[in-house]
Amino acid sequence: GPGPQVGAARSKELSERQLALGREYRDAQGTLETLTEDINADQAQLTRLKGSLRELDNEKAQRLHLLEQRNPGITEVTRWIQDHKDQFRGQVLGPIACEVECGNSSHKDMLEQHIAGQVWVMFVTEQEGDQEFLMAKQRELRWRYKPTISCFNGDPSAPLQHPKGDPSTLSRYGVTHTLDQVFTAPGLVKHVLAAEGVINETYICERGAEQHVEELSVSHGITTLWTPDNQIRINVSLYNSAARSQMVIPIRPARMLKVNATNSSARQQLAAQIKEKEEAVASQMAGRQGAKEALQAVEAQREEVRREQKAITDDRARHERKVRTASTKLKAEEANLAKQRTRPDPRDEKPQLEAELKKTAAQAVARALKSVQVMEKMWGKMKNFHPVGLQATQLDLIVDAMKKAGEGLDDEVRAQKVALERFESIVAEGRHRVVRALEVADTAMGGRATEAQKQAFRALDQYGTDVAAVEASVELLQAEADRIICTNPRVMEEHRKRCEHIAKVEAELREKEDQVAILTADIASLEERWLPELRDVTMKINATFSQIFAKIACAGEVVLHVDQYDYNLCAMHIKVKFREAEELQPLNAQRQSGGGGSVSTI
Repeated sequence: GPGPQVGAARSKELSERQLALGREYRDAQGTLETLTEDINADQAQLTRLKGSLRELDNEKAQRLHLLEQRNPGITEVTRWIQDHKDQFRGQVLGPIACEVECGNSSHKDMLEQHIAGQVWVMFVTEQEGDQEFLMAKQRELRWRYKPTISCFNGDPSAPLQHPKGDPSTLSRYGVTHTLDQVFTAPGLVKHVLAAEGVINETYICERGAEQHVEELSVSHGITTLWTPDNQIRINVSLYNSAARSQMVIPIRPARMLKVNATNSSARQQLAAQIKEKEEAVASQMAGRQGAKEALQAVEAQREEVRREQKAITDDRARHERKVRTASTKLKAEEANLAKQRTRPDPRDEKPQLEAELKKTAAQAVARALKSVQVMEKMWGKMKNFHPVGLQATQLDLIVDAMKKAGEGLDDEVRAQKVALERFESIVAEGRHRVVRALEVADTAMGGRATEAQKQAFRALDQYGTDVAAVEASVELLQAEADRIICTNPRVMEEHRKRCEHIAKVEAELREKEDQVAILTADIASLEERWLPELRDVTMKINATFSQIFAKIACAGEVVLHVDQYDYNLCAMHIKVKFREAEELQPLNAQRQSGGGGSVSTI
């Protein structure tokens, strides 16, 4: 990585760059948020415009719009009733003009002209409690429009009666319908219209039925008739039932029931507004996309700067760790070096050890000569004994003397050997520490160690110039000790037998290894007949299984497991995973749920 000074300069440069990018990011984000707010506002307005356009295509909504022009506030009441239907005990309908549907244009003219205008804006209930509840809400909410609320206490599902005769019985007079038969509406509305406008006693006739008006009035009591062109009203005097008069009123075109659902001017105006707003939204969407791309570009630059800053920080941390580690090692080696300097110089012990070795060797020779002298004296004293007994006694004495001499010699040699090993260990450890201290010091100081410092370290690397001679002396004494101690022939025999047994066991082991190699080759030859084909089949199954699982956004595989030593353990293992974060797991009831097992089985 870069040096500390270069890294610090680059880090400062990156920090300034990060601040500039942060300001640029906030500006781009502000622009994006502003565009998003504008788009949301325009889309909301566009939704309202489209809703208004749909209302123009809705005859009922257009009737309500016309009623609102004549009765401001009636729309508010209507929508409140629709939104709070769950608060009523029974049906609440209205205004009545919005509940009527009539398909015949001529019948619409008759119906609108026959019913009084205040009836068309009435609201109707079938429960008195609902009527009282609406009146209380009107006072509470202070609606601009005070609705007229009518309550029908009868059965709204009961059919309307025709007390002056069914139209079918009057067909000979040209009667075709009663007014209640030419439109559809909820039963509650029809009963209220019958009560307010006697639509069940108003008859519709064909042209030419005017000549039967008097007979219909006298014989059947009919007072209101409608022809395709006129409304005929028959007035009966209150004082003389025989005195009658007729009133013929031309039919006027209906406005409310025949409101134009495709109002061209209003529709064209709304369509133009919708098109203008859609173009504005499209332009804003393009601008927002550009702002998003600019924001993403700034974020990418910020991420790149963050990665470089992290790399510099990591490099600086690694450098600091190296410096700390080298400093710690240097201090430890300096402490060890100081400790080594306080120890006595191993070279000072070398003359003493050599003198002790010479002394030990002289003592061993003296003891051996003394043992010979003792044996000669004992031999002289035992001359008169029986030869066999004398020989036995002589051997026993020799053995005892040799054991004592050998034990003493062995102890001293071992003591000197321990001292020599200590001497060798100290020299080796000192040499190793000096070399290591020199390396660590040179590394920690960055190769700036002075020649005087190096010479101070190397001055300690002069130990052990005569170690080879000392080791040769130790080996010589050890051989002498072994010859003195190893006097038991049974031990040597036991050692020989064990060596022979080990050789025999090793030969049997090699023979069994050869047999295993032959059997392994036979097994491999047999497997070549069927195992490759089985593996091909498994690979095909695995490919199909993996493709199927990939189509359902999962993963799966089929693996052939062949046990080298037991063919009963050979099997096909199915592994699956149903989540992207997890690893492939063997398919079993303990790991997967019932759904996962079902999917894998299918």
